[in-house]
Amino acid sequence: SHGIRINAMAPGLVQTPMTKHWYDDSQTREFFIANTPLGRFAQPEEIANMVLFLCSDLASFAAGHTFTVDGGYTAR
Repeated sequence: SHGIRINAMAPGLVQTPMTKHWYDDSQTREFFIANTPLGRFAQPEEIANMVLFLCSDLASFAAGHTFTVDGGYTAR
């Protein structure tokens, strides 16, 4: 009634300096890549793009959801 939409985002493993130790470790990297249908880590821009979408008028009727952005990892 106040025009406020609440959504959440659940990103998968994003390739950033903070997660460098995970993608630098061959076993961890291979595990995530093997179990992610898109076969790679997300780039920060891909997560930012989803945030921009949710903040835009294109998502004006999306409310009360958690958007998983993980390359299909949790769907596998």
